[in-house]
Amino acid sequence: MDVSQIVAVAVFVVVMITIMTEKLHRSLAAITGAMIVLALHVMPFDAAMEHIDFNTLGVLLGMMLFVSVVKLSGVFEFLAIKCARLAKGDPWKIMLLFVLLTAVLSAFLDNVTTVLLIGPMTLTVCKLLDVNPIPFFMTEILASNIGGTATLIGDPPNIMIGSPARAPCLPRLARQPDTRSSTSSCTMRPPWRLSSSRSSACSTRYTAAR
Repeated sequence: MDVSQIVAVAVFVVVMITIMTEKLHRSLAAITGAMIVLALHVMPFDAAMEHIDFNTLGVLLGMMLFVSVVKLSGVFEFLAIKCARLAKGDPWKIMLLFVLLTAVLSAFLDNVTTVLLIGPMTLTVCKLLDVNPIPFFMTEILASNIGGTATLIGDPPNIMIGSPARAPCLPRLARQPDTRSSTSSCTMRPPWRLSSSRSSACSTRYTAAR
């Protein structure tokens, strides 16, 4: 390893330790690490800009703005209360409806944002029903992770993987293409299904070969 590689690994390790110990905010730690790498000329500025996925940043920025505006309208609280009313106080039905709501919202919003919005409502409902909120939170977390994989914008890693591949936002549920090999009809069809003209042609070629 040369000096630049050693410096890059050292900066990465220090940044990760700083983030894990929460001595510094993760965004500030990441920006500081990137500035150190650029200042020490470990990576050229042009090469560093090529590694930035602006599609992911744009989607995350738009998602954050959308959630900030919608959260003030109280639509998430309305949906949670509506689910609780539909369940008529049954904890199992409430859990099922909250899981479905979390999965659907996670397909179009960030997973962490969805859990942070549904979590307080879940805790309030569990306190009113005097039930343990831990099973509710565990199932909602699982539903959030599963729902986030349904679309390209459900999770930032999906965007980072699907953007270079130009994958569609929604999964392709259309009929799979026919991958059967296109062989000749003489080999695909049984002998008794051959037309008379084709049978005569095959028999003529067989007689000529003899």
